[in-house]
Amino acid sequence: MHTWFQDSSGGLKIIKDHWKGPMMYYPEIHKFDTSTHEAIAMSTEDEFANSCLEFIDDQIQIIGGCCGVSDTHLKKLIEKF
Repeated sequence: MHTWFQDSSGGLKIIKDHWKGPMMYYPEIHKFDTSTHEAIAMSTEDEFANSCLEFIDDQIQIIGGCCGVSDTHLKKLIEKF
């Protein structure tokens, strides 16, 4: 899902009610500041990793990252997993 953590739970539940196969989850963590034209990561590496760990289960087997997720975010998830 290309969406924020807090918006993912509801959508994932609906998908899981209709699909029993493996899934990939790739959250977004950046906010675009239109006044400065800068992308701002809204989660630290630890926050990102901890949030992802809450979603990993028998169906969500691949975690990626969308807007705002860097290699350091993914490395922290690997360390914690």
